[in-house]
Amino acid sequence: DSVMAGYNLTLNRVADDASVPKKSKSPPRLVEVFADPGKASQWAVDVLGDVHIRTHDNHPVETSPGYGLLPKVEKDMRSIQQDLSDLVSGKTQATLSNLEKISSDAVLINGDVISAIKTLKPSERAVAISKLASEAAMTRTVEKAMLIRRLLLTASREPNLGATEANTAIQASIAQLDRDIGDVLFERQIHNELASKTSALLLALQRRQTERGRAYQYPAGFDAAILQDGAITP
Repeated sequence: DSVMAGYNLTLNRVADDASVPKKSKSPPRLVEVFADPGKASQWAVDVLGDVHIRTHDNHPVETSPGYGLLPKVEKDMRSIQQDLSDLVSGKTQATLSNLEKISSDAVLINGDVISAIKTLKPSERAVAISKLASEAAMTRTVEKAMLIRRLLLTASREPNLGATEANTAIQASIAQLDRDIGDVLFERQIHNELASKTSALLLALQRRQTERGRAYQYPAGFDAAILQDGAITP
């Protein structure tokens, strides 16, 4: 198994070792994310599919499809959103363990963040929870994908794999993973741009209405046009 080999070689273990790595006070990030090589392999199969190559008796190559990264992002987002909602509502306590469940390496959600969300209006609170859950899920999934990518690259340098047809399959998996990561980041970029522009427009509209209300007293029935051709009028 390519991912298992990459996992073990990264930790200076025998390539086919399926055991859980020894516990340490400061485990590598790889072990924090994937507790054992089996978990890393299964995650990679879910995303990329699997290719079985046998070099004897002209046995045909067997393949099974993967489902890409987006289902992983969506699944994590639903889980994080529920857990975060429970923390904000007080259903669960903001312990270190519970906060780690909803955070990622790039999106830290601590007690102060939970307290800040609680001060929001219900509609704003729902938006904040959804956005945080989406960001945490996306960064968590991309981090896992990058780790799997490194494991595949390490496996490709293993002599017994690099000299066989398996290396071609490994390179194809790396290329597919690169495309999947690009798709997730692109989708997130578009989502952020659309969301931020809409929010900025609404906030600017609110400010302009407030400023006009203070500066002018319009006659009854007068309707000042705040928006013109989709833009805020001066």
